[in-house]
Amino acid sequence: MVTSGSSSNNNAGAFTTIKETVTFEKEIKKSKFIAIAGPISNDQSAQSFLSQVSDPRATHNCWAYKVGNQYRSNDDGEPSGTAGKPIHSAIVSSGLDRIMVVVTRYFGGIKLGTGGLVRAYGGVASECLRNAPTILVKSRVPMGVEVPFELLGILYHQLQLFQVEDINQDYDTGKDGITMVTFKVDFDRAENLEDAIKNNCRRDLVASSHFDKGGERNGMIGIRVGVLGVEGIVVGIGGRGVAGNGGSVKTFWAVGKVGNVGFGKDGSWVLGKGEV
Repeated sequence: MVTSGSSSNNNAGAFTTIKETVTFEKEIKKSKFIAIAGPISNDQSAQSFLSQVSDPRATHNCWAYKVGNQYRSNDDGEPSGTAGKPIHSAIVSSGLDRIMVVVTRYFGGIKLGTGGLVRAYGGVASECLRNAPTILVKSRVPMGVEVPFELLGILYHQLQLFQVEDINQDYDTGKDGITMVTFKVDFDRAENLEDAIKNNCRRDLVASSHFDKGGERNGMIGIRVGVLGVEGIVVGIGGRGVAGNGGSVKTFWAVGKVGNVGFGKDGSWVLGKGEV
C-alpha cells in the first residue's frame, strides 16, 4: 500500500539531512532486514534511489521518504500500515529531512504478526538513521540590487559581510550609471541584509529634489528598498517600480534632500514612507 501526504512543518530556512548512503542489518526471527538510507531532493530522485537499492529477489522492499512537507511510504505487500508507516515515523523522529529509507526483508519462515512487523521495520529504520553522518543545509535566497556605480563599493562591502554567493553584475540595465547585482544569501540572513542595505544606502544622491503637485519624481535619483518575496528582486534604485518574479511588494524607500520618500501603487513618488 502506498501512502502520501503533507505536513504543516515549515523548514524553508534550513534542514538537516544525511551526507551519504548508510545501511543497517538485523535478523529478527530468521527474517533478515536490511535498511538503506540516502539523501534525496524530490520524488524523482527518490524513485531513482529506490531502483538502485531494492532487491527484486527479496520478499519485500518497503520504503518511506520525506522532502520538506511532502512524504510517501509503501508497504510493498506487507499488511497495510505495518512497514511504510513505521519507516516514515522513524524518519520524522530522527529530525532529518530530504531522505529516503528502504527496508528490504528476506522472509525466514516465521511470521511476526502486525505488531512485530511494525517494531521490526520501524526499529531497523531508526537504527539505520541513529548513527548516520549528517549535515546542516541552509537554503539560499536569490536576491538582486539595482545600484548606481558610485554605491558599488558600499554594496559589495555589505555582501562580503553577509557571505553571499553567486555574485553576478549586469551593466545592461537600460539606465545610465546603474548596474544590476544579483546574488544568493542564506535564508535566515536575507532580512538582515535587506536592513543593512537600507541603512547604509541612506545618503544624498539627489540630482534635483523638485516634486510637482502630483507627487511625481522629477529629475531625482533616489534609493528605494523593498521586499518582493524570496524569488524576487529585493532592492531597486531609481526609476519607477522594480516589481518582478511575482513577488509581493511590502515597503519601499527613496532618500533625498527632502527626506524619506515613498511611492504609490502607480509607481509615483510621494513624501513619506510608501506602502504598496
